Amino acid sequence: MFSLSRLNTAEVTFENSYVSNSAGLHKYVDPKDNQTYIYSHLEPFNCHRWFPCFDQPSVRAPLTITLAVPSKDWTVVSNANAERVVNLLDAKAEPFRSTFEIPIQGLPEEEDCRIHFFKPTPPISTYIYGLFAGPFYTYLNDNGPVPMRILAS
Repeated sequence: MFSLSRLNTAEVTFENSYVSNSAGLHKYVDPKDNQTYIYSHLEPFNCHRWFPCFDQPSVRAPLTITLAVPSKDWTVVSNANAERVVNLLDAKAEPFRSTFEIPIQGLPEEEDCRIHFFKPTPPISTYIYGLFAGPFYTYLNDNGPVPMRILAS
């Protein structure tokens, strides 16, 4: 849910499939090791392939995502830091149950599944939102004024 102003609120439910043409939210299965990688490629035109967008500057809002992943070994990166990471089995129990209004489907009922709750971003253009999840190798350099992270498969 996002607020357009103090007087207006819009709530949107949206469902879309992964695509294999790198538009929106993309799922890639590496043919060499059969590992799955998820990443966003939003660019101004492709953003609507992942979620509904209002991108005029006067209605930009913070973006918040909660992401379920099938493995505790996956690296999950977004524009905002994770506020908390919870085991899926714990998340389905109280007090997290109300977070999942849309049923979680397709994830195994195992200890490895994790739910990543991300903090809200500042109000940003939707097409610069980024999400990356999978068994990435991560290089982090936080020695400078802006932390840098490089992901590789």
